[in-house]
Amino acid sequence: MARTRLLKPGFFKNPVLARLSERHRLLFAGLWLIADRDGRLKDDPVWIRGELFPYEPDINVDTLLTDLHRSGFIQRYKVQGAPKISTGGESSFPQGESAKCRGESRKSPIRAIAIPKFATHQHPHIHEQSGQIPPPRARAKVGARHSPETPCTNTVSNTVPKDQKSSAAGAAPLPASSASTKSEAQQNVGAITKIAHEMITLLGAESSDLVETVKGMCAHHHIAYDSTAVQKAIDSARVQRQKALGTP
Repeated sequence: MARTRLLKPGFFKNPVLARLSERHRLLFAGLWLIADRDGRLKDDPVWIRGELFPYEPDINVDTLLTDLHRSGFIQRYKVQGAPKISTGGESSFPQGESAKCRGESRKSPIRAIAIPKFATHQHPHIHEQSGQIPPPRARAKVGARHSPETPCTNTVSNTVPKDQKSSAAGAAPLPASSASTKSEAQQNVGAITKIAHEMITLLGAESSDLVETVKGMCAHHHIAYDSTAVQKAIDSARVQRQKALGTP
């Protein structure tokens, strides 16, 4: 069941989200409407397309979701031993009888989607029921040693008003500044290279937005970086892809 949600001006100024297509952005905003009060929903592309794009059967929602997941705006995950969750809104069966009446095991795994920044930007109605989907397992953060008190520079703009720097889906990039953090950034080149591969797939190897997008993704995943490490990772990803294709 769709709910009323908030859409803040920062949504349109998120530099990473802006590099995705209009359909990506529309889908991302639409997910808030069909997510529960915890920002989670069942990962069912067919159902999602029916809820958000009922008159556009040509849209490949699964591909769009994958791109949003790679960009860090959502997290697609699998829950083992979780009860089956209906995609049709509230269950029509009495509590505890739904799975039995449908002949489903309450221990069947489900695929789910979590919106990491949902609680930051949304304020569900006090009477809205809690969701049934368990949260994803906590993931270890690579190179996440930044103190919350450490000032961070926005690599997109340092003149944007404070209230506009907070976007609907991502955080400002966190470049490395101190000597220790620069060393840490070099240690994270492998992780940054993986991000570079994903962004090259999404944007293209020669995209003018590639460097800034990789920086934004590093910040989103709390991976320490600097310009040298990012460029080294992008160059490495390009060479690896050329070798895979057998081109000189």
